[in-house]
Amino acid sequence: DSITAERNDLQHKHTALKEQSAAWKERESDLVKEIKDLKEKLLKASERLEATQAQHVEEVDSTAADLQQKLDEKEAKLKENDEKYKKLKKRQKEFEIKSKNQDELLQRKEAETEELQKLRKEMGALQDASSKLQESE
Repeated sequence: DSITAERNDLQHKHTALKEQSAAWKERESDLVKEIKDLKEKLLKASERLEATQAQHVEEVDSTAADLQQKLDEKEAKLKENDEKYKKLKKRQKEFEIKSKNQDELLQRKEAETEELQKLRKEMGALQDASSKLQESE
């Protein structure tokens, strides 16, 4: 019973990890798109910088610096998400192994229980035979 409960708990955790993993993947995809968009914006800002008169150079530099900072933050976030995703995949694999081990333990326990029942049945038959022998003597 405790093995089955633990197995159910592991399956629940495994499902939750899968859902969390999918959410991280989706967020990672969004971050990649945002980074691409930010890179495009940064490129456009750099092009505007070259075409702008001297009085606008400081303003464009500020915009480019802001975009670069955001890009750096998004890339850092993406790297962080990659690390978390790798850890989640590792934990998911560990839970799968644990679940498989629990299944094997449960199967062994069931086989041992069947064997024990057979032995008890044989023991009962031997006791009956022994009683009959004692009665006949």
